[in-house]
Amino acid sequence: MKTSFSLLPVAMTLALLPTLLPAQEAWVVEGRILDSASNKPLAYATVYNESTQKGAISNLDGYFRIGAISEQDVIVVSFIGYEKERIPLRKGRTYYEVLLRENAISLDEVGVVASRETDWYELLRACRKNQPQTALDAKAYYELKSFHSDEQIELVEGFYNARIEGYAVKKLDLKAGRLAIRPHEGTIFVSMESSRAITMLPLFEDSGLFPASPLELNRRELRKHYSISMSKKYKNENADSVYVLEYVPNENSGLFFSGEIWINHTKKHILKITRHCQGTARHPFKPIFPSDTIRGIDLSVTSTFAEENGKVFFNHIDFIYTVDYKDRNGAELSILTHAVLYAYEPHQTFSQPNFEFNSEQIGDYRRINAFPYNDFFWDQHDEPKVSDQQDRNRLFFNDAISLTNRTIFNGLPGNITHRQLPNNQAAFMDDPRDGQRLLQHPYMAWSKNRILLREFRPESTEPLPVHYGARTVVAEQYNLSVKIFLDVNTYADSTHMLTAAIFDPYETFFRLPMDNAAFCFINTWFDLMEIERRKLEAAIAASDRTAGAIYEIYRNHSTQWEQLRQQYFKEVQRGRNRAALEKWNRAVRAELGIDNMEIFLPEQVSE
Repeated sequence: MKTSFSLLPVAMTLALLPTLLPAQEAWVVEGRILDSASNKPLAYATVYNESTQKGAISNLDGYFRIGAISEQDVIVVSFIGYEKERIPLRKGRTYYEVLLRENAISLDEVGVVASRETDWYELLRACRKNQPQTALDAKAYYELKSFHSDEQIELVEGFYNARIEGYAVKKLDLKAGRLAIRPHEGTIFVSMESSRAITMLPLFEDSGLFPASPLELNRRELRKHYSISMSKKYKNENADSVYVLEYVPNENSGLFFSGEIWINHTKKHILKITRHCQGTARHPFKPIFPSDTIRGIDLSVTSTFAEENGKVFFNHIDFIYTVDYKDRNGAELSILTHAVLYAYEPHQTFSQPNFEFNSEQIGDYRRINAFPYNDFFWDQHDEPKVSDQQDRNRLFFNDAISLTNRTIFNGLPGNITHRQLPNNQAAFMDDPRDGQRLLQHPYMAWSKNRILLREFRPESTEPLPVHYGARTVVAEQYNLSVKIFLDVNTYADSTHMLTAAIFDPYETFFRLPMDNAAFCFINTWFDLMEIERRKLEAAIAASDRTAGAIYEIYRNHSTQWEQLRQQYFKEVQRGRNRAALEKWNRAVRAELGIDNMEIFLPEQVSE
């Protein structure tokens, strides 16, 4: 099986919503949201139950699903450019078709476009100068689906804490994630870092990765590259004037988006922007193999922004792209991807798992790989998602054909080789489902399998640690990073704790000769941290198991782990002190039943 290609960040959809489906709900209300004139579905419309203060978002087919307590609940559907609509609930009725009407258009200024074009340049300039400084944190849900010939071949799904600053999402911290991929004729398609694009497609700056839009250009550049006209004007529910500007590039170079911009003329706020480009000449996609080529890409992006108490902040972006790809064997395929990210419960966040990444550049697949799959979270959570009438995500993830993060990351970090070990202990199989084939450097949760790092060669093109050099002391030429993951979740009146000892390949390096003593040293340290993880769980089990107590116990044990690390590294000296290595090996053998000395240094095992 071969990996088709990897993507640098590509984007999604974000809408600030409250939570979904309260525990006391009496029934589920569902239906479709349609344009009243065309009868076409409205994707990513907001559905909000004012009575329960819970929300939902419609899918690409306009389908929505939300909880209700009684027929007195007030459920409101909204979509920028359309009048809000209240769903009149009736007892015993569960399905509703909601028809939204476009906002009434004032024609007094529409049609005098040519003489007013200078005004539109000034309006865009005023919006650029009036960029908001609003900052808030919120929960966020992310979903990406890729298709080939209408057949789904990829799913990436995750919950995050989002840091939002004005129009932009500055940071996404993973709470829990899952992914599934389905091979197509021996090839898999992966969007490795797609959620990062949300921070790489700014509204008013040129990222260098996407076509330009009018909001990025100065007055001279605007006049040179764009024709701008007003297509609509209306009053919103606050009686503010909203202008809809249509922009069309003067050249068909693939370097400029076309689309529309909804502007609150009264407050000089951007409310919504659509960006489209067929055959884009600038994009963040890269093939994995140099001999592969991307023959063409079409992009369609819609972003919306919410106003609250006179302030505006990021609300929604949906990202749809089609990639025409040719691999090194001459095979051609076209992949369609829909990506969505939305935030909800503004000013509230998840309790984050205790696990730190050393770089913001680590993408979705690797972050999801680092966290053990959390069955409790995915089975019990009541967090909102894009409405799904047939629960397709769960079915796709659980399909036996799909390769998921429960199955494809059971291999070794990319700087580790496979080796058959004696006595059938810790033998690795060269399995095509191995995460090593998908990620060059996957994280690895502890198991009885043994890890074998490749020997570092000075002529290697791998980046060196900042302290590597001719005069470097031995202790600075290696580092073994093993972290203990902890995640605590409470849903359905139950609190669940998940822990794991995780080998971090991005913080680990070994610039010294690699031999069996070094292998024994490395694996024994991994085992010792697994023992510490079990001690942590035992201490938590003996406590009152409140979240506060759990995190306090974790902090106390973290101090002990660092002390253990210093002691072990000092005593064992990378496996050169055999007596000390044997002492620690006995502790591992007693607790875990693993004899690293027997595996790696059988000739030196004491009788």
